[in-house]
Amino acid sequence: MAAPSHYVVDVRGVKEVAIAGTADLAFWRDRLQAEGLYPTNDNGRAAVVISATDLKWMGIRFNELSISVHVSRQADGRTVDGVFLVHAFNSKPLLALMERTFFQTPYYGGSIYGVTKSLPQMQLCAGQTLLFQASMVGQRLPEQQKAYLWEGPIYLPTKQTKKKQAGRCFYGRISGSTKSYPFRVEDHLWLPLPPGDTVFHWLRESNFQAAEWQVRPQARHAKSKTMNQASPDHLTTTFAGS
Repeated sequence: MAAPSHYVVDVRGVKEVAIAGTADLAFWRDRLQAEGLYPTNDNGRAAVVISATDLKWMGIRFNELSISVHVSRQADGRTVDGVFLVHAFNSKPLLALMERTFFQTPYYGGSIYGVTKSLPQMQLCAGQTLLFQASMVGQRLPEQQKAYLWEGPIYLPTKQTKKKQAGRCFYGRISGSTKSYPFRVEDHLWLPLPPGDTVFHWLRESNFQAAEWQVRPQARHAKSKTMNQASPDHLTTTFAGS
């Protein structure tokens, strides 16, 4: 699946805070089996990204939080062929509904805080219940700052119906100057143990370990329409000097 010549959504000036980390490879291999995908083998671990954004689209300002896993089309996970969007939240319930309806993405309502603070942080609540929280402790200089570009397929969870639908995906593009900070021992990451089979339960069960903060103060996010899965013929992740 080549990159589209036209994105149906293209948003500039996005404030993004992300945590890149790793998790148990066997756990995510089991989770992704039904999707026909495999977690990318990152030195024996699966690569997981938790991203929170503050953005404005069609005159509406809102926040999003998503959890994704880098995936491969190869059983041994030796390639990076895109990411699998495990679960996502939008601070505007109507926009979450639109995402599910028009893009078939796994978006649900949630209150997201902290993205615009001076120190990297993110917090997710459902009503008065805290679901997830992470924050950097203490001011520090970034380990590096570089131009960033990621472009590739984003695979979506298969809907479980009487007749299983073909896998769906869309093409995404993220770019912008990125500040990177190691996730230190003193930094805060709180994953509660909620009841039921939730994405945060999966992060705990897979022993998610945060490795790096990634901050993009003025990012650009774009996405194509949702389409049937096709084996991508290229995926580009490039880094250039700051």
